[in-house]
Amino acid sequence: MRCTRLAWRAGIAALLLWIVASAPAVGQETNRAGLVVIHGDGSVVTRCVEFSDETISGADLLALSKLDLAVEASGMGATICRLDNEGCNYPRENCFCQCQSTPCIYWTYWRQEAGKWTYSNLGASNTTIRNGDVQGWRWGESVGNEAEPPTAISFDMICAGAQREATTTVEAPVAGAGNTAETSRAERETALPAVGAQGDADEVAGAEPVAPTILLAIVVTMLVAGPLAAAALYLVRQRRQRG
Repeated sequence: MRCTRLAWRAGIAALLLWIVASAPAVGQETNRAGLVVIHGDGSVVTRCVEFSDETISGADLLALSKLDLAVEASGMGATICRLDNEGCNYPRENCFCQCQSTPCIYWTYWRQEAGKWTYSNLGASNTTIRNGDVQGWRWGESVGNEAEPPTAISFDMICAGAQREATTTVEAPVAGAGNTAETSRAERETALPAVGAQGDADEVAGAEPVAPTILLAIVVTMLVAGPLAAAALYLVRQRRQRG
């Protein structure tokens, strides 16, 4: 009977290992945040960005968006020089190459709170992004932080499952806003990556995890075959002892 007890213990240990191994895959959730980019010609580019951490910085959100980006790093944090192929080509140019005098044109940073845009006095490196947040960047003129806010676009509009094409074009140009884009509007207006769409996220969430399934099959086999093999071995030994 000792063999039987050992087999049962091995099966229980394997089952516990499977539960521990599969728990992170089941419990982990994907967070999403919206990104709105307003170009100097009025065109709008949005991204629904996914991240696994509970919080990230605004600079992290830009990096995860996979948009073209040029950043000047300093002790104060990251300064956005060029975004989505518009702005100043740092380090070949000054990060504020179009803000040397009047008009002062640069990438203004905005946070959306309760459906309204608020100019951010903090840099992107010093802001905290959580699930459901929206941040915006606008290439345009600013005088004493008095800049025109981005287009009103909600998180649901950006990350809606049915909205595969997340880029919107605004025909009215922004007065006084220069455009140093290296590519045309049509080239900038790219489709939202499939990873940011709710439909794909639902498909991934509903998929059967391969590794836990294989482990479960192994555990079941051990739980069934182990005791049977131990019992058979026990009977053989009993017969030999009697013989």
